Amino acid sequence: MKIYLFPDEKALIDHVGENWNAAQDGSLFERRDRKELLLTPPDFAALFTPERLKLLLILKRERTTSISALAKRVGRRFEAVHRDLKRLAGYDLVTFAKKGRVVIPSVNGEIQMPVIA
Repeated sequence: MKIYLFPDEKALIDHVGENWNAAQDGSLFERRDRKELLLTPPDFAALFTPERLKLLLILKRERTTSISALAKRVGRRFEAVHRDLKRLAGYDLVTFAKKGRVVIPSVNGEIQMPVIA
C-alpha cells in the first residue's frame, strides 16, 4: 500500500480527475495489483492515530499471537484494539487469520508512508 498526502481536498480531487481523464483516453495503464490510499492531512491524522500507528509498528516488527495478546502488549482494552484493527482492515492495511477461536492480526504487505523532510 502506498499512501499519498495532498494538501487539501481540491488537490486530491484534481489528482483523481487527472488520472480519471488518463484512464478514459487509455494513457493510464491498468494497475489492479497496486494499492494506493489518497488522503488529506486531516484524514491522515484521523486514520493514523498514535495508537493505531503503534499497533501497525508492533504488528510489522513482532510476531503477534492474538488480538488479546496485542492488547495486553500495548496496555489497552481488547475492545479498543479490536476496533482500531477493524478500522485499519477497512483500508486494507491489516488482515486477520483465524486459528480455531483465536484471531491473529497482521499487516497486509508493505505500507509506504509519506515522510516530509
